[in-house]
Formats: sequence, C-alpha cells, structure tokens
Amino acid sequence: MARIVFIGVGDVELTRRVLSALAAAGPAALATLTVFTLLGSWNDLVWPLIAISDESLYTIQLGPANFQGTRHTQWSLLMAGNVVATVPLIIAFVAAQRQFVATMTFSGLKG
Repeated sequence: MARIVFIGVGDVELTRRVLSALAAAGPAALATLTVFTLLGSWNDLVWPLIAISDESLYTIQLGPANFQGTRHTQWSLLMAGNVVATVPLIIAFVAAQRQFVATMTFSGLKG
C-alpha cells in the first residue's frame, strides 16, 4: 500500500491531514470510509481465530464456524448464524446508503 510521506510530519498529523481532506470532499466520503472500515473489521475471521482461545469470547463471525465439523455440518444452525451475522451490516448500509451513493456520484464511479 502506498503511503504519503511528509517530512517532519508524524502519524497523527498525517491522519489528521488525510481525514481533513476527506471531510473537505464532504461527509459522504467519511460515511463511505466508515462503511468500508466496518465491513473490513466485521468480516475479520483469521486474526480472532488465532488470537482467541476461549470459545466464550469468540466474535460473531467465529460462531458459525463451530457448526462445521470434520464429517458433519449443521446447515440450519450455520445458515441462521450467518443471517444473524449479516443483519447488522445490512442495517449499517441502509443507514448510510444516501451518503454512500452521494460519494459514488461525487467520485464519478459508474455502475
């Protein structure tokens, strides 16, 4: 990933400059960034699987993985868990949909 380097500027100042540039583009850009960050962190499976050893502390994405066994998969529980894990993301997208579409219109993306 490319990184902008400013001589004599620390990470906090660099973050502030990038966020202020996004804010100048409009609140829709920040809303889109928030949605993408939420999706990236929500769908993280590998790191919590490595870092968490206690099953009672598993994230919502690791829960459905317990319904898959070596020889048997509990499909009904797996699909119900996937629906429960997806509903908050759908709610977040519906809440930020107007800003998301405004960002795409502002950036000139077609689709």
